[in-house]
Amino acid sequence: MTGTQASPRVRRVQRSALTLLVIAGTLNYLDRSTLSIANPLIRQELGLSIADMGLLLSAFLWAYAFSQLPGGALVDRVGPHRLLAGGLGIWSLAQTAAGFVTSFWQ
Repeated sequence: MTGTQASPRVRRVQRSALTLLVIAGTLNYLDRSTLSIANPLIRQELGLSIADMGLLLSAFLWAYAFSQLPGGALVDRVGPHRLLAGGLGIWSLAQTAAGFVTSFWQ
């Protein structure tokens, strides 16, 4: 069984796509972990109790968990490229908005 070599252009596109996915995955991981790392600072800044912070972290966890199956169906419908681009855009806007929060219920 002989394999065919991909052209240099295809290889370059594949490497670029892999690099972008690794960067996006790394940023996603870092973003998810910063909420728990910044927990004491967020609590102090917003005047939250431990129970309030638990609700905040739980809401993030449940939203993340419940979005997995609909996200899989959506990627089948619109394709991975569009969903990844749209998801990164929406997530960036949400993170920007989170920077302007001044109270627990905002």
